[in-house]
Amino acid sequence: MNAHGSAFMTKARDSLHLARLAIEAGLADGAVNRAYYAAFYAASAALQLHGEAPRTHAGVHNRFRVLFVKTGRISDAVGKILPYAYGMRQKADYDALTVFEVQAAADLLADVDTFVQAVEPLLTS
Repeated sequence: MNAHGSAFMTKARDSLHLARLAIEAGLADGAVNRAYYAAFYAASAALQLHGEAPRTHAGVHNRFRVLFVKTGRISDAVGKILPYAYGMRQKADYDALTVFEVQAAADLLADVDTFVQAVEPLLTS
């Protein structure tokens, strides 16, 4: 794995840890934010390994789907976690009227953990 990919996976693992801490503290919005970023950083790490460096969230989502989901290296179900987490993060960060329950954040974190675990083998292949 190149240095950028390794740095992104460190950020992914740190974000998972921070999401867990936010859940323990009852901070659902913060947990949703960190869970999304864990998935985003893991996807970015995989893309870096393949010489891709999209500059936007949409670019990361699109290139990840093309390179890994459409080719079958990541299942469609797992591939859908990244855009789903993004949608939840958008609501948590920008919609003051959306209130997430801690359980919803925990469920998202479990999905994102699955996503990160599915991406890790891509980094060594």
